[in-house]
Amino acid sequence: MSTEWRIPEGTLRALESAPTDRPVMLLMRHSVRPPLPPGSAGDSVPLTEVGVALAEDLGRRIGERLASVRHSPVLRCAQTAEALSRGAGKPFERQPDRLLGHPGALVAHPKLAWEETWTKLPYEELMNAVVDGKALRGFNSARRAAGRILEHMTHAAASPGVHVFVTHDSVLLAVAASLLGHPLRRLEWPWYLDTLAVWASGSGSFELRYRERSGSSPPDQHLIDDDDALEETRVLSFARPLLEATAGLEFPGRVLFAGGAFKSLLHGRPSGEVDLWASSDADRRALLARLRSCGAVEQPGARAFGQAFVLGELTVDVPYRVEPGSLGDRFGRFDLALSAIGVELDHGRLRVQVHPAAREAVRRREVLFLEPLVNWKYAFSSLERARRYAAELAYSLAAEAEQVVWNTYESRDAAEREAMLARFRAHGRGGWGVAEEISCRLA
Repeated sequence: MSTEWRIPEGTLRALESAPTDRPVMLLMRHSVRPPLPPGSAGDSVPLTEVGVALAEDLGRRIGERLASVRHSPVLRCAQTAEALSRGAGKPFERQPDRLLGHPGALVAHPKLAWEETWTKLPYEELMNAVVDGKALRGFNSARRAAGRILEHMTHAAASPGVHVFVTHDSVLLAVAASLLGHPLRRLEWPWYLDTLAVWASGSGSFELRYRERSGSSPPDQHLIDDDDALEETRVLSFARPLLEATAGLEFPGRVLFAGGAFKSLLHGRPSGEVDLWASSDADRRALLARLRSCGAVEQPGARAFGQAFVLGELTVDVPYRVEPGSLGDRFGRFDLALSAIGVELDHGRLRVQVHPAAREAVRRREVLFLEPLVNWKYAFSSLERARRYAAELAYSLAAEAEQVVWNTYESRDAAEREAMLARFRAHGRGGWGVAEEISCRLA
């Protein structure tokens, strides 16, 4: 006997009751999939034809109200997002969001979670433990997962309209149970396309809708500090697969991985770029050989600071300059605190280091400069990057912090100032208002 799949009534009711004059966030389970292979998380299992059709139908019902769609990197979630967008007539580009998957807000360490929890507990016992906030190996608590995802959705949903976040049943269950303050049991576990709808009410609290349940929550009740985003095991869990794919975990030398890629620990989206510094000329040659053997394709054209390779969806930058010193020495050549996060791969051993200023930036949710600016010749590019970081992370960038760049410029002689401007014209990306501000200030 086959099941007749439908869009859940609770999802449709939430859409009907949601306001149209403000952002509405839908944390949604993916659409219908076939059974998962035994003993596998089934990350490559696609949607069924019915699953695609249902997601397209839901997209049509949302229609013009659909403002954005983000999704767990897992295939069935990506396909759900694409079908929703297609049904609404809004072909958004894919926006994979790591917080919605694993590792993510709920599953902190996938290997540990799989080996020590998923494979050892019956499914119902596991889900009840998640809802009840019990400590599980490899998992964050439901409260922490709910806080991170609520804050993340609030920052991402900046404009009026419906903003969809496609995830998995365990994540949706953990967040819904925590925000509603109710231990949801088996009959209320999320089914395909079930949704937790969240929007800000006129009184400043969050309104919540999940199936038959509704509730409200003060805006700061579940928002939590994200200081542990830079905790050593999380940094290592993020860096390990990237190093394995590029240098290889058994690299017979020493490589430093540091920089902006680690912002992924804060905004949840996959990193598209990795910066790797070799510790010697011999290590650099070995790193380049390893990349080429993995199928990395070097990008044409001369570059000022290093060579760039494309490996799948990843860009790997290998600076010409080698780094015989420590990660701390490398951090000393950065201008932004949030770049001073890294992992050293030394003959198969991994070591994590996080600059105290990076932890302070996360604590304050603010983009901070490392002073004095050691790369003062490229200070305007640093300012442009700081504004980009602030936008990507929904962090603040104080006017007095930006003034550091202008003070640096004004402290130089005429020839050095002109050289700073020339370097920015050559290396600035544009789009963050720095070039326009230079024109206004120096007109």
